[in-house]
Amino acid sequence: MKTLFVFLIVGVSLSLTLAIDNGLGITPPRGWRSWNLFQANINDTVMRGQMHAVLDTSRTVGGKPTTLASLGFDYISMDDGWQKCNCSTPGSVDPKLPQCPNCRTGACSWHTSDADGGKPVVNLEKFPDMKGLVDYGHSLGLKVGGYLNNCVCMEGGDPPMGLHCTSPTHYEQDVEFIVSTGFDGVKIDNCGSSHNMTLWAELFNKSGRPVRIESCHTFHPNNGTPSGWPNFPVWSPEAHAKDVQCPMNMYRTGGDISASFSSILGESYAVVQYADRPDPFSHPGCWAYPDMQEIGNFNGADPQRSDEERTHWGLWCIMSAPLVLGFDLTDKVTMDRVWSTITNTDALAINDAWAGLPGTLVKSYPSTDPSVPFVVDQGPCDGSAATLGWHLDSGKLYAPGEQNKTQPQCLGTQSGPIGQDAGGILSCPPPTTASPKTGCGVLFENCSDIKGSWTWNATTGLLFFTQDSNTVGMDEPTPSLNRMLSWSSRSLDPEHFNLTWQTNSVPSQTLRRTPPKPQCLQAKGTAPVGGFYGGPVSAFTGVGGCPSKSSNTSNFAFSDKKELQLPGGNVCLRARPLWGVQLWSKPLPNGEVAILVINIADRPQKMSVPIADIPQLKCGTSCQVRDVWNQKNMPDQTETIDVDLRVHESAFFKLSPSKNES
Repeated sequence: MKTLFVFLIVGVSLSLTLAIDNGLGITPPRGWRSWNLFQANINDTVMRGQMHAVLDTSRTVGGKPTTLASLGFDYISMDDGWQKCNCSTPGSVDPKLPQCPNCRTGACSWHTSDADGGKPVVNLEKFPDMKGLVDYGHSLGLKVGGYLNNCVCMEGGDPPMGLHCTSPTHYEQDVEFIVSTGFDGVKIDNCGSSHNMTLWAELFNKSGRPVRIESCHTFHPNNGTPSGWPNFPVWSPEAHAKDVQCPMNMYRTGGDISASFSSILGESYAVVQYADRPDPFSHPGCWAYPDMQEIGNFNGADPQRSDEERTHWGLWCIMSAPLVLGFDLTDKVTMDRVWSTITNTDALAINDAWAGLPGTLVKSYPSTDPSVPFVVDQGPCDGSAATLGWHLDSGKLYAPGEQNKTQPQCLGTQSGPIGQDAGGILSCPPPTTASPKTGCGVLFENCSDIKGSWTWNATTGLLFFTQDSNTVGMDEPTPSLNRMLSWSSRSLDPEHFNLTWQTNSVPSQTLRRTPPKPQCLQAKGTAPVGGFYGGPVSAFTGVGGCPSKSSNTSNFAFSDKKELQLPGGNVCLRARPLWGVQLWSKPLPNGEVAILVINIADRPQKMSVPIADIPQLKCGTSCQVRDVWNQKNMPDQTETIDVDLRVHESAFFKLSPSKNES
C-alpha cells in the first residue's frame, strides 16, 4: 500500500467529476512496466523477478528497512510480447510460423478466428499459466497489469499506427481476458484496431472489477468515430466540459521515450499543454503521462548520468506524472545507484500533493555562460545591442555584435546545440502562461564556417540562402520511402514503427550532386515543439522553402540602424544565447510551492532565480526553503534562489512562507 505523506490531497471531489468512475488513480499512479528495458522479451520468469524485487527489504529509507511496494510501486505490469502471433514478425520471431514481414498489411493477428470466438491467444512458451502468474502476484500483496491493442503483431493496416485499419475489433473478448485473468491494470496501445477509449472504459466498469486504465495514444481524433474522450482537449479544449468524463486514469502525451536527456526533456514539454492552464487536463483520476521512467537505463559516466536521471525523476515528480519504473529491478548495482532518488520521500510527497494544479514549466532563462552559441529570436525593435548590427557582406549575413565571440558571427541554418541536440529540442521549449513569448531559431556560427551565401531581394523582402554547389543531394524518394521517412521523423520506437526499414523493398536511391535550391529565412509565429501529435508552439526563426507570394513571415527590411525588421517595423530579429536554466513549479497545499531548477545547457550554469518568477508563491518578506534532493532545510531566502548546476543537473526545493508570516 502506498505510504501516506504529509501533504494533503485537496480539491479531489471537484476534479473527480471529470475522471473515470473506477476510484483509481487519485494520486499519480506508480509501478513497474517491462517495455523500456525488456521490450518484447518478457516471460513468466521476468515478471516474477520484478515482483520479488519490489518486496526486497535489504535497503533502507530513513534508517528503516523499506520496500518499493510500500512506497506505492506495487503494480508489476507487462507490456508487449505476451501474445501468440499467427505468424513470425520482426518483433516476434518464431521460425515455426510463416513469415509475416509487415503487419501493416492486416495479415497479423493475436486472436483466434471470429468463428472460434476472437479470443486473445497467450504465448504459452513465455507464459505457461498467465492466470497463475497474476494470482501469484496477488498472493504477494501486489497488483499485476496487462497490455492490449498490441504493436508487436499489430492487428492493423495502412496507414501506420492502426488509424482507419480494417482489422476486426475484439473489445468484449479483450476485456473478458483482462478481467477473468485477474489483471488490476491495463495499458491500451494504439497499434491495433480498437481505439474507442470510452467503450473500453464502459466495458471495464461494467465488469465490476476496478482496472487501472492507461491510454497510450488511443485517442487520436482521426482513428474513426467514436475515438474516446470526444475531441480530446489538445484538439478541442472547449470539449473539456464538466459533463465529459475522462475514460482513463492516465494518458500518454509524448512519443516513445529513450534514455537520453533530450528525450526526457522533450517528453516533459509535451505535458505543458495539458498542465499549464487554469482548468488543467491533468488531475486526480486522469493524469497526463509523458511515458515510463528511464531512470536506471541511462548510459555514460557519473556524475552526468546520475544528474540526468535525477533530473528526469524530478520532472516527473513536479509534473504530477505517473512514476512507472522501467529498469531491471533485480539488478542490484543499478538499484543501489538509483535507490536514494526513487525512494526520496520529499520528492514522492510532491508528486502526490494536489492543490488544484499539476506542475509545469514556468520559464526558460538564457545561458549565463558567455561561451555558448547564440540563436536568432524575435522581439521588439528596442534599439538594444541584441538587435543592432545586421548587415550583408560578400554573401554573409552578419549578426548583431552583442555575442562577444573571437570570430565574427553570421546566421547559419542549423537548429539545436551543436553536436548535442540536432533536433533542437533543448533549444526550443514551449511557451508558457508565465513566459508566452518564448521563441527559438537557428544558430549563429563563425562566418567562415558557413557553406553558402545569403542574398536579399529589396523588392520582395526575401532573404535567400543558397548552399555551396558541391552539396550532395538525393533523387526524389519514392512514395513508399516518403512514408517511411515520415514515420521515422516522429522518433517512434523502432520495434513498433520502424519495421518498414527492415522489411519494405524500396528502389535504390542514387546519390548525386544536385544544383542546390535556394531557401528563405522565415520568422514564423508558431512552430510545433514537444508532443506526439504536435503540441505547444513557439515562435521560430529558421530557414525553409521560399513562399510563392508575399508573406509577413518572410519579408524583411534592413533599417538605418542595421535592424532586421519584420513588416510593420515593430518586431526585429535579435541575437540571444541558447537557453541555460529552466524553472518548473507546482503549487502545494498550505501556500507552499515546489520548484525544480534544471540546467538544460551543455555546460555548467550559475544563476539566481528570482523568487518573484515563481507563480502562486506568497512568502512576504522571506521564504523557508527545503532542499528536496538533500532532504534538509536551508536558510530562509528573500529575493532569489541561487543555484550552481553541473551539465543537466537539477536543484529541487520546497518553498514555504516563513513561520512568523504564515
